[in-house]
Amino acid sequence: METFAYLEAAVAHEDPSPDLQVRSLKDLGLTVPAAASVGLTGLLLATTLLVHAPSASAFPAVVTASGLNIRSGPGTGYAVIGGLSNGQTVEVSDVSGGWYRLSSGGWIASNYTSASGTGGGGAPIDLRVRVTGSVVNVRNGPGTGYSLNGRPLYLGEVVRVVRSSGGWYQLTDGGWFSDAYATTAGGGTGGGGTPVDRVVTVTGSVVNVRNGPGTGYSLNGRPLYLGERVRVVRSSGGWYQLTDGGWFSGSFAS
Repeated sequence: METFAYLEAAVAHEDPSPDLQVRSLKDLGLTVPAAASVGLTGLLLATTLLVHAPSASAFPAVVTASGLNIRSGPGTGYAVIGGLSNGQTVEVSDVSGGWYRLSSGGWIASNYTSASGTGGGGAPIDLRVRVTGSVVNVRNGPGTGYSLNGRPLYLGEVVRVVRSSGGWYQLTDGGWFSDAYATTAGGGTGGGGTPVDRVVTVTGSVVNVRNGPGTGYSLNGRPLYLGERVRVVRSSGGWYQLTDGGWFSGSFAS
C-alpha cells in the first residue's frame, strides 16, 4: 500500500504541459523505501515506453469531403479542433468505430476519406457486392498482415467497393476485406427474371430473404417483417428481388 501511495503522489505533481519531463522523486520531495524503488522505477519506465511507442500500422488517407472536421475524440460529441480540405492527405495512426486518429493529433470520420494509399495500389472499380461469410474481418490493407480496422461485415450485407487488389476489395471508407467472402449483388444471383420497379407490402410475419429466387439459396441475413414496404426490381418464378440483390417469395407480398 505504501508503494501505491507514493506513485499517486508523483502523478499528482507532474507538470501538466504536453512535453514529457523526467523528474526524480527527490525533486518532488518524496522518498521511497529501497525495496519498492526498483519496482516503481520499472513501472514508470514501462508506462513511458507504452505511451510514446509509435504506431506500426500507420497508413495514409485522402479527404474526399469538401470540408472535414478534426475532433478531439472519435465521435461527433467531441469538440472540433481543426479542419481538412478535399484532397488533403493525412497519416492515420489508429482506427476506432468508423473514426481515424491522425498521427498529427485529433480524429476524423473515416467515411469521408479514401485510404487507397494502403496496400500498394490495385485496380479502381465501382461495384456493389453482397457478403457471403457470417462475420468477415475488415483490415487496413489488402492482406491478413494488416491490422483490423474495427468494423466487420456480416452475412448478407451489401456494400460498395471501389478498388480490387490481389483478391481483396476496398470499401468506400478505406477498409479492405477478402473477395472470397463476397458475390456480386444483383445479376449474379437468380438466373434472370423479368425487370420490374414497384413497391410492395410484406404480408408475412417474418419473411426470409435469400441469395437467389428459391428456397435452395442461402439466407442473406435480413428478413422482412409484416407491413414493411419495400421496392422490388425483378421477378422470377414467383420470387421478387430487392434493390440490394436479395430475393423473397412473392406469395408474401401484395
